[in-house]
Amino acid sequence: MEVLWLVVSLLVPVVLIFPYYGEMIDSVPFLLPNFIIGFLLVQTLRHIFFLPQSLLGNSGWGMVPFVFSSIPICIYIIRQMSLVNLFFETTTWIHSFSYVLNLNEKRDLSQYVKTEFTIISVATFILAIVLSLRLIVALWRKVNNKGRI
Repeated sequence: MEVLWLVVSLLVPVVLIFPYYGEMIDSVPFLLPNFIIGFLLVQTLRHIFFLPQSLLGNSGWGMVPFVFSSIPICIYIIRQMSLVNLFFETTTWIHSFSYVLNLNEKRDLSQYVKTEFTIISVATFILAIVLSLRLIVALWRKVNNKGRI
């Protein structure tokens, strides 16, 4: 089951990046962060809803370090959103897209990238915090022997 979730976690960012990847002719600061944040989005969703069936949920006290995992995840997301916004506020972003596209197509593509990056970043930010709370509840149930985690 873990392998299936890993495959899904790798496919979701690829599907999100695919619409604009072919139009890129220059290195941009949002491809790798977009992939990482998409991966984290699927993983946090999975652990929130399927924690008892995951390796993390079966690790017992191994969950403790992951309670604090939302802190570096949230810092990473804020930093990357700042870099992406800075990238699109400068005038150099237009040269990162294919020369075949006209100016309107480049603007539409950049709007897609900004919107998609913002949506997955905010969702992952919120889900990382929810995952930490979910892990705290699971640990509380484990300590007090209150049934399922």
